[in-house]
Amino acid sequence: MNIVVQVSLDYLPQESWAGYKLPNHQVDELGLTYIDLPTHHAKYGANYAQALMVDLPHWYCTLSSFRYPYAKKAIEFAFAQQGANKIVPLGMRAGLNVRQNFLNVLRLTLFPDARSWVNVGTASEVDWQAVDGEAMGAEYYLYERSFFNERYVFIAAIFDDVAHQTMPYVRPDGAYYEHLKQRGLTPKNATVTLNPWFNLENGERAKATGTHVYGVHHPDRASYDGGGACPMRGGDYADYPKTSGGAGWPTNYEEVTPLCDAVLLDIKLTANLDGG
Repeated sequence: MNIVVQVSLDYLPQESWAGYKLPNHQVDELGLTYIDLPTHHAKYGANYAQALMVDLPHWYCTLSSFRYPYAKKAIEFAFAQQGANKIVPLGMRAGLNVRQNFLNVLRLTLFPDARSWVNVGTASEVDWQAVDGEAMGAEYYLYERSFFNERYVFIAAIFDDVAHQTMPYVRPDGAYYEHLKQRGLTPKNATVTLNPWFNLENGERAKATGTHVYGVHHPDRASYDGGGACPMRGGDYADYPKTSGGAGWPTNYEEVTPLCDAVLLDIKLTANLDGG
């Protein structure tokens, strides 16, 4: 699933599930449910004012239940080491350095015999081919993120189509775009590439295609007006809006459509916790 994030959310640990705000929630005493702030807002000081442009999508999958009770000690140990929260350029361009969104991040490296895969077939007749990560640039991460205002662990891949630049995108409007212009930065694309291109290990290039299911085996809930996490629908992963909601974070661009199961990853990765 691919997303681009350029606004920041706050994690509200004292509120647990109730801290997850939807547009249809009752407003508070100030008349507000939530406010979206760009990452360069004064609230965040100078933390992201000179950060790399956030213009890349990332492809992720949930690995844990909330608060990850069965791996808590191991994960907390890993996130406490010197090698944690060391994010390199592609990760920064996907916004993983925005700590209000990504609470802890650990970079991973594929084992030599492991691969990432992209579906180059159709939504119903899939054909996953191995990605040439060296030809196009690839980074992999384990991260902790607030999901419905509770801590979860996810695994993510970030790619950059260096040759043809079909991955980068910044909406050419709004506070973040104006901020980039003031810094003299020009986004590579003003139009979304709905099916970005990947370099394959067989020497070919192909477009990524999502499937009609999410998590490989879940039903298409939208087909019976069920709402929820419908594949390739965009918007928030929640009950708002009905039917069309699902498959993404609240910080998604509306025009960036998730590509569920377009990318798969061999879960054979390692990390240098010492940071060397």
